[in-house]
Amino acid sequence: MGIVSKDAEYKAREARLLVDIYRNSMSNLEARRELFAEKLDVEGGRLVLNRIGSGDLKIDVVQDVGQCTPLAVPLLDRIVPHGLLRPAVEEASILDVIKSRLLHGKLRLLCMYCGQWDSVRTVENLPEQIRCPKCRSTLVASTFLSNDALGKVIAKKMRNQKLTPEESKEWMTGWRSAGLIQNYGRKAGIVLAGRGVGPTTASRVLRKHTAKEDDLYLNILKAEREFERTRMFWD
Repeated sequence: MGIVSKDAEYKAREARLLVDIYRNSMSNLEARRELFAEKLDVEGGRLVLNRIGSGDLKIDVVQDVGQCTPLAVPLLDRIVPHGLLRPAVEEASILDVIKSRLLHGKLRLLCMYCGQWDSVRTVENLPEQIRCPKCRSTLVASTFLSNDALGKVIAKKMRNQKLTPEESKEWMTGWRSAGLIQNYGRKAGIVLAGRGVGPTTASRVLRKHTAKEDDLYLNILKAEREFERTRMFWD
């Protein structure tokens, strides 16, 4: 992989500058502490390097194979969205990986109509038309697994209690996702399973009339890349 444009080269230089600026900051020191104390197997890595140095382990280097290994493709699927490096494979080549990830993803579904249903479902097992098993309504919202706020907001709404501004925002987000699921069914669930794809972005993806199913997944990938590119500016 390599830098593909002056714009990408500028971004890379900017990234290196940020590294230099924050090198001795508390956030960097804490990140390094967590990395080496909790994430990396330093002793295991040292053992592997020693075995390579002694010749006990050998490394085979294969060049110009024209494609990535099955081990590398999922890693690239996470790296490519940052926009700094050229993908080592064409988008179509990682389509199966994207499909598998999205279809094996899980959504938390809540009924906005009766408030009695809150369930976690795997995307590939969703029916074409999604209904609440309690009241048969199609007004079913999708949210991320750890979001416990929406269920409480729905319950409060069912009791006709006044919502706070933050709760009203949560309600409207759930309402928009429910509208998408009501109109697009399982297809909306697939799109909402994308990383960083909320109802607003999902609506834009779903409005694109794609003749091929593959185009839908590529549009989701583009939305994920845009999320990764802009998320650093949100706070």
